[in-house]
Amino acid sequence: MKISKKILMLMAGMIVVLGMMCFVGSTALAADETVTASVYDEAEFTSAIGNPTVDIINVAGDFDLTNNVTIDRKVEITSTTASAINVDNHSIIIDNDGNVTISGDIKVTGRGGQTSPIVKVDGGTLKINGGAIEATGPAGWSVVIEGGGTATISGGIIEARIRALDVSGSGTANISGGVIEAIGSGGIGVQVQDGGTVNISGGNIKAKELTGAGVDVRSGGTAEITGGNIIAMGMNGIGVRSLGGTATISGGVIESTGSGGQGVHVSNGSTVSISGGTISAMGVAFGTFGSGVYIRESNSRIEISGTAQISSNDYGVYVTENSRAEISGNVQISGTRNGVYVVNGTASITIASSLRPDITNGVNGFESIDKAFLTTLPEAISMVATESYDITIEGVDPGVGFVLDPGTSDELNAQLNNDGNVVTMSPEADGSYNLLLTSQIGNGNLQLTIPVTVLPAALPTYTVTYHGNNNTSGTVPVDSSSYTSGSTVTVMDNTGNLTRIGHSFAGWRDGSTNYAPGDSFTITGDITLNARWTATSSGGGGGGGGSSRPTSGDSQEEQEETEEIEETEEIVGTEETQETSPPKKKIRITIGKPDITLDDETQQLDAMPFIDSESNRTLVPVRFISQTLGAEVKWLPETRQVLITEGDTEILLTIGSKEVLVNGEIILIETEPRIIPPGRTFVPLRFVSEVLGATVEYDSETREITIIR
Repeated sequence: MKISKKILMLMAGMIVVLGMMCFVGSTALAADETVTASVYDEAEFTSAIGNPTVDIINVAGDFDLTNNVTIDRKVEITSTTASAINVDNHSIIIDNDGNVTISGDIKVTGRGGQTSPIVKVDGGTLKINGGAIEATGPAGWSVVIEGGGTATISGGIIEARIRALDVSGSGTANISGGVIEAIGSGGIGVQVQDGGTVNISGGNIKAKELTGAGVDVRSGGTAEITGGNIIAMGMNGIGVRSLGGTATISGGVIESTGSGGQGVHVSNGSTVSISGGTISAMGVAFGTFGSGVYIRESNSRIEISGTAQISSNDYGVYVTENSRAEISGNVQISGTRNGVYVVNGTASITIASSLRPDITNGVNGFESIDKAFLTTLPEAISMVATESYDITIEGVDPGVGFVLDPGTSDELNAQLNNDGNVVTMSPEADGSYNLLLTSQIGNGNLQLTIPVTVLPAALPTYTVTYHGNNNTSGTVPVDSSSYTSGSTVTVMDNTGNLTRIGHSFAGWRDGSTNYAPGDSFTITGDITLNARWTATSSGGGGGGGGSSRPTSGDSQEEQEETEEIEETEEIVGTEETQETSPPKKKIRITIGKPDITLDDETQQLDAMPFIDSESNRTLVPVRFISQTLGAEVKWLPETRQVLITEGDTEILLTIGSKEVLVNGEIILIETEPRIIPPGRTFVPLRFVSEVLGATVEYDSETREITIIR
């Protein structure tokens, strides 16, 4: 055995040479020095292992082990000459205190077996970044990790006919590189069980022969796969097989390239989650079970989500024996025969708002026992509350239909047609819902979860219209906005210079509410704002953009209504001027009642005042209003006109016409004079009253009109 040192510091002593063995004594080593021992046979190898000063054992020649070798310290085993150690039926055992690194070109071989593998880690630590460990026996096992031991594999080769790497008993293997392969029929590249854990982020794991498995997860075992390549190359081979264990796959490539192979196999009550990576079974179809993912037996469950890609020359996903597959996210699943095939069990497919499984189907789509559930997955739904929406499930075979979940039916007000493939929804409330549909063929079930986003119903909009209210010139402002209920409206100014003879503009009115330009209010429906006018003392035309409120305090409707009430009885069949009664200071009239009050005296009309429904103007008998205000009334039968005179004021009204002459000037009014049985002429109250110099007040609660002159 030769021992060499980096930076050898010979303090004092001697060197004794015994054959090929060199011993260095009485020397002091620097703290960072590494001692390497080159060995040529079993004795030197075991001696170096027992020498705590040796850091690296360089195997410089081939030799056999005749006994097990236990390592209980930190040491690296390597070879710069590609030498080999043949352990035969024995093992290199790394116990609790052992920490061994395999590197370089070292080769460790032997028959290997389940109880006597080539390397056994029993509580210690093994690192492999080079070299090769090969079990050549017909039932060979190469590396076993148990007793809480740990293996970190970043390079090198591990090969066996039956088990290349076995992890159990709270052992852990972290695989980021290297090659691990099973070369025998039924062989397994990596097996994890009974409390073992395997984390695979890289490397190449292979099962080369018939029925082999790249990774095998058994009861109590856990495997997390985030990368690497896992390949089953033989007929009926399986990339990753879970028989009662738990596996999580988020990355990497998993393949079965032989006939009838399976990318991932799930059974014996296993739970497997696939959220990424590429899984395929692309060998020539053999039998009926060639599948990207195959799941069987009660309590077995697989979740396929995220960005997983699954493909097969036969079935993308095969579900049988009362097992369950849950599919969601942006997965891609394709099968030459079927994307998803459910014989006995349940496939549950959830469609997200922005992600939808992309499932490419073969001849018969989503199928169970030669009948298609459907050929195309529906998309997420967005609709408006209170509106009706139909969704059609495409490609449903005759005799196959879906049923609605009762909760879905109530929430979305959903109904299925008689064939069970068209859903009609008309939800009342906005919100986020799930449409749940189930179809059954024999013992196979397909469940669809389709998200439904219900948007609020479109809110009604309202308008503001401006009305001139007997204006004689100018135009009303136009508000082109559409308002929703609760919006704030700002009242416009008299931008079109509305004018009315004998009046000044005083703002706007809605019912009994007065507004000045610039005022605001909350809108709850369509509204018309009528111009408000105040009589001027000169009787001339006022208007323009003024924004003062009327001194009478009347709202626009009140003014319009009192205008119409103030006209007097019509004179029919006489050409003589009628006698007038003395003018009164105050007149009070109530809509729909014949009683009137002249100052404090109560009288009765033989025809009651009323409001014209089209113009919203109050009409009264022309004789009553004219004579009460001290004017004279004359009926002109040839022209069917009424002439009212009072001092220098002359009003000429024509039955059925909205044109009125006031002192020779044409004025348009909004409702025409008319004759009402038994022969009374009715005229607009406010117009006649204000032209004759009176003011009008209206009480909307009592419907009482007061005329003062």
